[in-house]
Amino acid sequence: MGILGAESGLGVYITIPYLGFLAGLYFLPKFLSIKNENDVAKEFFGYNIWVALFTVIAAVSGRLDTFLATSFLTLKEVGVYQAAVQFASIVPQIVFALGTVVAPKLASIRKDSEALAYLKKLQVFVITLAVLGLILGIPLSKYVIPMLYGSEYVASIAPFIVLLLAQAVFLISIPAHTSVFYYFGYPKLFVYIALGHLVIIAGLGYSLIGEFGYLGAAYTVLAGNIFNFLVPTIWAVRKFKRT
Repeated sequence: MGILGAESGLGVYITIPYLGFLAGLYFLPKFLSIKNENDVAKEFFGYNIWVALFTVIAAVSGRLDTFLATSFLTLKEVGVYQAAVQFASIVPQIVFALGTVVAPKLASIRKDSEALAYLKKLQVFVITLAVLGLILGIPLSKYVIPMLYGSEYVASIAPFIVLLLAQAVFLISIPAHTSVFYYFGYPKLFVYIALGHLVIIAGLGYSLIGEFGYLGAAYTVLAGNIFNFLVPTIWAVRKFKRT
C-alpha cells in the first residue's frame, strides 16, 4: 500500500520468517526438553550441514546472474532483465509447493520398485506442467508484461521466454532432486552440483552477458538449470540401477 519505505520494508521482510519459526515451535512437541538424544542429533546435523552448505552456495549462484548483469549492463537494461526475472519467478513457487508434498511421501517409501513407480508418475506430471506452462506462458507474456509493467518493458519479453524455459527445466528436475535428498538421503551431492553451477554461471555469465546483454544473462540461467537437471538425474538413475 506504499506505507513502508525501503528500510522498514526490508525489516518486515526479514522479521516475518523468524516470527513464523517461533510460532511454529509452539505447535511442535517440546523436543528441546528431550534427554539423551545425541544419536539423533548427530544424524540430524550430519545431514543438515550439507543442506546448509548447499543452500549458501546456491543462494550465491542463484543471484550471480544479477550481480554480473549490474556490472555489464546499463541501469535500464538491468531493469528490463529484472522485470523478466520477477515474472518468471512464479514457477519456483510451484516447484517449492510440489516439493513440500513430494518430500514426505518419498521419504516414507522403503522399496526401490515403489519409489521408481512414484517417481515415474511424478516425472510425467511435472513434464506435463512444464509443457502447459510454456504453451500458455510464452504467448501470454506478449500481452501481460506490457500490461503489468508498461510499454517500456516490452524488451523484457525475450529474456522472459528464455527464463521461462529455464524454469521449465527446473520444474522437471523435481523427481531427481527429491530422490537424492529424501530417498537416498545424500544432500552432499548437491554441494558439488552447487559448486559446478556457480562455476557455470560465473564463466558463462561473464562471456554471454558481455556479448548478448540481458539475453546472455537469461541464457546463463538456462545453462545452469540444465546442469542442475542432468547431473542429479544421471546420478539417481545409476543409483537405482545398482540397487
